[in-house]
Parts: sequence; C-alpha cells; structure tokens
Amino acid sequence: MSGNQAAVAGNVFAAVAGNVFATVAGNVFATVAGNVFATVAGNVFAAVAGNVFAAVAGNVFAAVAGNVLVGVGAG
Repeated sequence: MSGNQAAVAGNVFAAVAGNVFATVAGNVFATVAGNVFATVAGNVFAAVAGNVFAAVAGNVFAAVAGNVLVGVGAG
C-alpha cells in the first residue's frame, strides 16, 4: 500500500514504507516506516519508526522510535 491512503470509515491499515494516511473514522494503523498520520477520530496507532501523528480525538499511540505526537485527547 504505497502512496496515499484516504479512508472514511473504520478500516485497518498495514504499511511498510513511508505513506500518508488521512482518515475520518476510528481506524487501526500498524506501520513500520516513517509515515504521516492525520486523523479526526479515536484511532489506535502502533509504529516502529519515526513518524508524525496529528490527531484531534482520544487516541492510543504506541511507538518505539523518536516520533512526534500531536493530539487533543491523546492517551
């Protein structure tokens, strides 16, 4: 799933290389390489490499490497 992913409803994204995810509803993101996540609703992010997370609603972020987490309700 290289390139850009745009989703509106609860989906599951599994990615290995630097992609851009834009989503509106509660999704699960599992990724291995530096990606950019922009989301509006409570999602679960599991990441291994330096990513940028921008979120508006209470999410769960699990990260292993130097990431930037920007959220309003980040758990």
